[in-house]
Amino acid sequence: MAFYDIFETLKRELERIRRRIEEELERAMFTSERLGWSPEGFLEPLYQLYEYPDRYVILVDLAGADTATLDVKVVGDKLVLESRLSREVRYSDIYGTVAGRDVRFHAYRHILPLPPDAEPRNMRVKVHRNKVVEIIIPKKHVVEEK
Repeated sequence: MAFYDIFETLKRELERIRRRIEEELERAMFTSERLGWSPEGFLEPLYQLYEYPDRYVILVDLAGADTATLDVKVVGDKLVLESRLSREVRYSDIYGTVAGRDVRFHAYRHILPLPPDAEPRNMRVKVHRNKVVEIIIPKKHVVEEK
């Protein structure tokens, strides 16, 4: 195989790798909302929803948050949770270095659709010492017909 042929083969392979890297970066950027962050500087906290016969309990992990700024409210049929971070965090601090990413996070924000039988007017919010927030939302009382 001549030097020119080797050079052309190498050039084609490098171009294939470059295209694949671009495709993967595009896929990662396209799915950023599912990864728990937004380019506007908000992180989506980890949470777990538990259902009991008389209530819903939502546990939210706000590691690194300034819980004094915590705001939990109901807007329509959605629970909106926001809290500022105690310090700004860069994208690369969390996800590693990615070309073209200079996103800085300053707050948590999560919008969660409420179950139809939730009664948010009597909601209780408790912040635990480990910055886990416990949100208790009673269920609407259903009167059974006899």
